[in-house]
Amino acid sequence: MDTDRTFKIGTTSYIYPAGMAENVRKLKDRAEDIELLFLESDNLPGPGEISILKETGRAAGITYTVHLPLDLDVSDPDRAGREKAVAGMAAAVKTAVPLDPAGYILHLYNSRSVIDEKRRRAAALSLEEIISACGGDQGKIFLENQWHHPGLIEGFTSGSGPFFCLDTGHLQQQGIDVRECFCRYIERTRVIHMYSVDDEGRHAGIKSRDMELAEWVIRFAEEKKFGGILTLEVFSESDYEGSLAVLKLSAGRRR
Repeated sequence: MDTDRTFKIGTTSYIYPAGMAENVRKLKDRAEDIELLFLESDNLPGPGEISILKETGRAAGITYTVHLPLDLDVSDPDRAGREKAVAGMAAAVKTAVPLDPAGYILHLYNSRSVIDEKRRRAAALSLEEIISACGGDQGKIFLENQWHHPGLIEGFTSGSGPFFCLDTGHLQQQGIDVRECFCRYIERTRVIHMYSVDDEGRHAGIKSRDMELAEWVIRFAEEKKFGGILTLEVFSESDYEGSLAVLKLSAGRRR
């Protein structure tokens, strides 16, 4: 790893077809941060697995980020639905607390629906309650862009948090200018998701067609002294190793 780099490079907890703890064990010497995928609210790690993750992380000197569940919509304008979603997010946060994660990645608008005033109000109320579940530390919340322009969540961010999790793949899928978004939001960003999107719309390792953009993002992050985490958000060993090779090649070109 480049010792002059100001940011960490990490990946997800599903690179191998195995459990979370086994993935972390295999990745602990090849990643500086691991994004723990708490994607299903009814399938969170138990106390035993959390204990293993804590000890492995401590011994290896790695950090964790936690991706909160995707099966919940905290912007649901229906009161019962929103409260159920917030309760599920709070349970995920509580599960991860022993790991002292760098933060929690949240899809504030986890729906393709048009963002109207009802959804905005629901999202604002939910965000306040989720921050409370984090002990009031708004800097622990990283809001990820998904189906909409990051401008729709910009008003929820600040210089002290919540922060952005800028996802390059989602930006490209939505036809949004990646460079413009990074120039506008990098100061409020703590996590960058980087990967390519395959022909079926799935996460894939960084491909040659995206090499120029990947190099630009890394160079820009370095210029801005980005101190957060660049996560190669892929889900297989070949995609991870291929993406690391791209980053290594990029670093060589910049020297």
